[in-house]
Amino acid sequence: MATRKISKASADAAAVQPIRPIRNGRDHDKALKEIGMLWDATDAASKDRLEVLSILVEAYERVHHAVQAPSAVAAIQFRMEQLGMSRAALGVVVGSRSRATEILSGTRQLSLEMIRNLHREMKIPLEVLVLPAVTKRKSKRAA
Repeated sequence: MATRKISKASADAAAVQPIRPIRNGRDHDKALKEIGMLWDATDAASKDRLEVLSILVEAYERVHHAVQAPSAVAAIQFRMEQLGMSRAALGVVVGSRSRATEILSGTRQLSLEMIRNLHREMKIPLEVLVLPAVTKRKSKRAA
C-alpha cells in the first residue's frame, strides 16, 4: 500500500513538470519512468499527460531504436526453421533444390514467381520478400 502512495505522489510531482521533447537516452529513460508511474492513472490530466508522453516516446524510438526488416533470405531461413522444412522442401516451392541452395547462399535473386510461391506456401510477408537483395557473384574461373 505504501508503494501506491509513493507512486501517486511521484505522479503528482511529475505532473507539475512541463513536458519536454525527448532528445537523448536520458530524456527517454525519464519519460519511460514517468509513463510507468502514470500507467494506472484515472484522472483526465494524468491520462492526457500519459498520452502525450507515449507519443513522444514512440516518435523517439521510431528514429533511434528502429527495427530493421529482415532480409528475404533471413526470413526464408527463419520460416523454414519454424516449419521444420528442409532445403529439398524449399526446392519444391522455388522450383528446384539447386535454386533453393543458390537463394539461401545469396547467389540467386528471387523471381516474381518464387516470391508469389514463398508468400502463398510459407506465408512470408510480400514486403519482406521484395526488399532489394544483395547477391554474391559467382566466382569465374580463370581460363
